[in-house]
Amino acid sequence: MERSSMEFEIHCPSCQKEYLVYHPFTGAILPCQSCGTNIVLAIPKELEKEGDLKQFRYTIKRGRKREKPHTPHLVSPEKQLLLREEALFALSRWLDLDKSTLEEALDLLKEGKGYNEFSISKGPGRGYRKISAPSPVLKKVQRQILDRLLYRIPVSNACHGFMPRRSIVTNAKFHLPTAKVVYNVDLKDAFPSVSSLRVKHLLVRYIKIPLKHLGEQIEHETLDEIIHLLVQFLTYQNSLPQGSPASGYLLNIACIKLDKYLYKLLREEGLAKEIRYTRYADDLTFSSQDSIPETLRRKIISTIRDCGFQANTSKTKYLDRGKNQVLEITGLILEKGAIRIPRDTLERYRATIHRAYLTDTSELTEEMKVEVQSIVAFVKMVYPLLPYRISKPYKMFIQKHNINPIGSSSQFPLSHYPKG
Repeated sequence: MERSSMEFEIHCPSCQKEYLVYHPFTGAILPCQSCGTNIVLAIPKELEKEGDLKQFRYTIKRGRKREKPHTPHLVSPEKQLLLREEALFALSRWLDLDKSTLEEALDLLKEGKGYNEFSISKGPGRGYRKISAPSPVLKKVQRQILDRLLYRIPVSNACHGFMPRRSIVTNAKFHLPTAKVVYNVDLKDAFPSVSSLRVKHLLVRYIKIPLKHLGEQIEHETLDEIIHLLVQFLTYQNSLPQGSPASGYLLNIACIKLDKYLYKLLREEGLAKEIRYTRYADDLTFSSQDSIPETLRRKIISTIRDCGFQANTSKTKYLDRGKNQVLEITGLILEKGAIRIPRDTLERYRATIHRAYLTDTSELTEEMKVEVQSIVAFVKMVYPLLPYRISKPYKMFIQKHNINPIGSSSQFPLSHYPKG
């Protein structure tokens, strides 16, 4: 008997009273609260979202426990309104936001005005990435959800993306002391593959952690409604929107199981000490002083698939310094005792700063300032002293436009650092 974790609207065939059913599944029999008639649920297959549910039905052979299914229950429209009010009141208290701010964000989503969609280039010949930028009000709500709820959920130590005080630089430096061989694996469509239903499952499983920190005890039905609201705030078009401040850390939460089983795989193979593993968002990196066996690489791909993701085979790379191959991790090159930015990337950064320098001060936008400052902050993280090809145009830029130079990389938000 297949179960669905969505909410489903029904009406009694006898008295026509409408209800909202939580955790419905085909074949469930529920008595009408008004006339007592037994209502037999029959959920259409197209509404059960079979494609989304499959990723939660997989069985990992290494001792995965089955979760107890929820019991379906009816909620009348009147009670639904009451639950919505209680949920909004609780969220406004937890997030330190006015209830009116949450309602405004919900109204924008309902009207289809919650996001501004555009595309940015991934680089020469690499296509475009779709960005869904939230409106200022929705972004404020998402930022508070991230800071006050999601950050309280611990993730794997392998994470270096979307983490405070971590970056692609810390990700690469972790492999620097011992790496002679590097195996890079990219998760295909990582953000789109985390569906609304998957986010709901994650919140159901982990929301108790931040609530414990907050000292909150919430009734089960109210908590269901709170999770329903959080899913609305955090997802867009049935996936994680690239542009939301919360999506990156939500991806880390979605990868908790993946990181756990990859560590377990290395232990089972007796290579936990020989092979180092990190993950920067959707980029997985394994490094070793010796070779990484092909059988292990196949098992890594299989584990990724078992955990609800797909490996992008076109971006999977096995690099061996012994074969005169350059070791590259998340856009940074590993050399003996140091990491560096590729020359073509530095040249691209120089050109960007130079274009900003040539722009008239009256036409210089805030976005251009942020781009230049983020580039310099990132380069400073890699090099103790700015390379001349960056320092010269940057000095000209700040003098012409009368801009204060950044003092250190820690003074600039990690979210703005360019990747590669």
